[in-house]
Amino acid sequence: MKKWFYLFILVFSAIHTDVLYADEYADACKIEIQKIDKQVQKLQAEKQKHVDLAEKYQSEGDRWQYNTGRISDAHAAWAKADDERAQAIALQLQIDHLLERKERIYQFYPQLEYND
Repeated sequence: MKKWFYLFILVFSAIHTDVLYADEYADACKIEIQKIDKQVQKLQAEKQKHVDLAEKYQSEGDRWQYNTGRISDAHAAWAKADDERAQAIALQLQIDHLLERKERIYQFYPQLEYND
């Protein structure tokens, strides 16, 4: 009878330990999701600044070309617009990577997606 009791204790203590570790991992993942969300918000704001600057430089270049005929100045403004668009694209790639990480976490812990 003691053997069964010890076996019973051993099995349920192992199950209980696994549940505790799963809860710790879920908590760590929830913190990671919060960090990802903050980083995504920061990157989106920075990306929007670059998009706005790209629009500004593009219209500036268009004005140089059509209003004054100064093509060299227009090309310089368009080059700045291209640089800003490239930076916005790079930031969007970082955002996409973070959102993929977040989605992978949700695949392993779907309950976190609905507890936010």
